[in-house]
Amino acid sequence: MNITDIDIFYNINEKKDNDKNNKIRESIIYSIIKNTIPEEWYKEDIRWLELKVKLFDIIKNLSDNIDYDDIDIILKGGRKFNYDFEILYLSESLIINRKYIEFKYNTYMIDKYPQFLSISANKFIKSIDYAEYFYNNYISQLAKLIDIDIPNKKDYLKSIYSNDYSKLPIFEKLKENELLIMEKKKEIVSLSIKKYLTDIIELDIDNMNKTFIEKQLNKDYILYYKDKFYTDKIRKEELEIIGIEKIKNNNTLVLNTNSNTKILMLLRWKNHIGILYPAWQISIIRYK
Repeated sequence: MNITDIDIFYNINEKKDNDKNNKIRESIIYSIIKNTIPEEWYKEDIRWLELKVKLFDIIKNLSDNIDYDDIDIILKGGRKFNYDFEILYLSESLIINRKYIEFKYNTYMIDKYPQFLSISANKFIKSIDYAEYFYNNYISQLAKLIDIDIPNKKDYLKSIYSNDYSKLPIFEKLKENELLIMEKKKEIVSLSIKKYLTDIIELDIDNMNKTFIEKQLNKDYILYYKDKFYTDKIRKEELEIIGIEKIKNNNTLVLNTNSNTKILMLLRWKNHIGILYPAWQISIIRYK
C-alpha cells in the first residue's frame, strides 16, 4: 500500500480492475482501523484523514448504541467466508458486540448493487442443473465452431466450475478463438439460458431460503458512494422466497418474497460466456 492508493476511493475504475481495487479498498479500511497507516499520510493528503473520520463515524453508527472503549477488526473475505470483516466492539478487552461486515463500493443501498450473492448455477436446483443441460444440448454446437472433439461428460462437469482454462482443450480453444466466434457463441448460450429457465428449471426454494438466511441475515453492509459511507441490511422477510413471478430478459428469474422486495437471479457465465463457471448473480429490488 502507498499514499496514492487513496485515489481509488475517489475514482471509478474500469470493470476489469474491480477485484484488484476492491482488495486495496478493503486493505485500507482494515489498516485505518488497525491504526497501521503512517501518521504522515493523514497530514500529506487530507483525503486520508477525511476517510478515517467518516469510517469511524459509520462504525459508531453500527454499534447498536452500546458503550464501548475500543474497536478491533478481523479481515475475512475469500470463498470460505461470505463477508469481508468482523468489527469487534470492546470494553476492557472483552467483546461486547460483533458485526459481520461486507463492503461495497459505488453504491449507497444494497438494492442498487448488481449482486448481494454469487453462487454456482448447480445450487438451488431440483431439476437437472444448467451445466449438465448445456452439455447435453448445446456443447456440440460450440465444439463445431472451433472444430474440436466434445469432452467426456464426467470430465466436463467436473471442470466447468473452475477458473482454469487448461483443464480441458475445449476451454482453451474456445477462449483462444473467442473474438472469431463471439456472436455465434453468444447466440447459442443465450438460447440455452432462455430454454433452460423457460422449460427445465425447478427451484429448491426451501434450500434457497435456508442459504439466504444463513449467509445474509446477520450481515451488515458498509457502502461507499461519492465520498460518503452508508450502511444497509437485508431483512429476514426480504430473504424468504415464496415463488417465481416471471422470467425477465430471457435470463433472469424474478422471485416473490414475504415483503415488497423482489429477488432477481441472473443466470450468467462468470469466466467468458459459454466457457467456464455458470453462476447465479443474485440481487434485490425494493418497492416502497
